[in-house]
Amino acid sequence: MMAYTTHKYTKKNSTSNTIQQLSPFCPQDDNPGVLHANQLAIVILKAERKEQQQKEISA
Repeated sequence: MMAYTTHKYTKKNSTSNTIQQLSPFCPQDDNPGVLHANQLAIVILKAERKEQQQKEISA
């Protein structure tokens, strides 16, 4: 599992970024300010989340 240090947060909206740092499993996909900065990290997180869910289902 990758560490969640791939996030690069912009300083524009520190409140939403702080919330996002505290909850890596629910990135704010619909927030365009966060999205453009974290596009890759969000894609990676979504893939990891899907993988985790599949493991739990098959377990």
